[in-house]
Amino acid sequence: SILAVKFFNHQKLKFISSGVFSVAIIFFAYITHERCKVWWSGKTLWTDVIEKSKNVPLAFLNRGNFFLEEGKTDSAISDYTSAISLRKNFVDAYYNRGAAYYGLKKFDNAITDFSQVISENKNDNTALYSRALCFIQQKKNTDALNDLLQFIKTDSTNADVFAKLG
Repeated sequence: SILAVKFFNHQKLKFISSGVFSVAIIFFAYITHERCKVWWSGKTLWTDVIEKSKNVPLAFLNRGNFFLEEGKTDSAISDYTSAISLRKNFVDAYYNRGAAYYGLKKFDNAITDFSQVISENKNDNTALYSRALCFIQQKKNTDALNDLLQFIKTDSTNADVFAKLG
């Protein structure tokens, strides 16, 4: 009779454990399914991060990148500006905002942002080249020449730079 009680309690424990485990599996499957909606796109993912924590400059940068890829340049610029306001020396945000301004042909704004990147790292060849392209668009050939010459001091193998030099 003691053995029967132990067996019954063991079976009862197995049944309860199986039930709890099943409920946990269903719960986590549901939560995972709901969370996957956030990962639908870069916009939904980074918007979710921003909504949960508004002080994450990387989230604004990445959502800005998504907007820029989607052709929503004004939204991208807004997010890059937010990222910069959260981290004053965020060179990636300055560079990407400069690239967005370049695409809109707002060369003065682009030059300002590329110059900020260069002030953080005077040998940032990508920013030097991009700023030179802005100067070329504005017919400021001396300024463009100076940037391109600075570029080749650290990388004398870039054919695009030499092509711009003539």
